[in-house]
Parts: sequence; C-alpha cells; structure tokens
Amino acid sequence: MRRLLLSLFALVFLGATSVLADQTYDPKPWLDDLAQITAPVQLIWGTEDRLAYPSVQSRADSCREVRADIGIELVPDGGHWIQYEQAAAVNRLLMEFHGA
Repeated sequence: MRRLLLSLFALVFLGATSVLADQTYDPKPWLDDLAQITAPVQLIWGTEDRLAYPSVQSRADSCREVRADIGIELVPDGGHWIQYEQAAAVNRLLMEFHGA
C-alpha cells in the first residue's frame, strides 16, 4: 500500500507542480522531499505535458539527480492528464511497478 500511495503521489502531485510554467518556479522544495523518500518511487509523465516546466525531460533529469533509482516512465502522446489520456498505458505501468 505504501508503494501505491507514493506512486500516486508522484503521478499526481509532482506532475502538477509547475503551476502555469512560471519562470520563477523553484523545484528545490519537492526535490528535497523526493530525496528523503525511502520507498521505491515511480513517476509517470506524458511526453506532451505542457505544464512540466521547463520540459518533461528536464523534470525527469532533475528527479534522477536526487534519486538515481527512481522509476521514470514517459508515456508517448500523453499530456498533463496522462492517467486519463493514456489510461491503459498508465494502468499497465502501475501494475508492473507494483508486481501485479
């Protein structure tokens, strides 16, 4: 259950933190939090997420810098609401991550 909650946290919260792609956006607070999580973490982003400032790849790289073991999945043709837009792919990734 703990893995599931962290996975959902990463999917929903970290994917939505850019708040209108503000140039003054500071990822340090959530990167610090991410570094302190001891459980396995999975992040799922849509490759077309326009709210992931400055880019999805930049976000993924920042996360890998603080958690080299993090599971990062970039789903093609998905945007900010990846769990809705590409539900089958997200469900498959979640099931694989949780060993189901």
